[in-house]
Amino acid sequence: MRKMSKLLVVDDNEEVAELICEMLVDAGYEVSVSHDGRQVIERLDNGEKFDVIISDLIMPEIDGFGLLSELRDRHDETPVLVLSGGG
Repeated sequence: MRKMSKLLVVDDNEEVAELICEMLVDAGYEVSVSHDGRQVIERLDNGEKFDVIISDLIMPEIDGFGLLSELRDRHDETPVLVLSGGG
């Protein structure tokens, strides 16, 4: 049996985050949500690990750029897919 990938969706828009999560769960992934980069960093500090992070670019607190920078500073090699509805 194949190991289920653990994905993290990061988006401050709850409706968008819920839609992305529903699609990924339907595709068979284990998915959790954070609503800004600060929450992600707290989760990583608490030892959580993710196979992939799917992040919005424009968010309050720590945005997608800040999150990517923090991951780079930590030498965290988790793949990150960046999405944005911003213009």
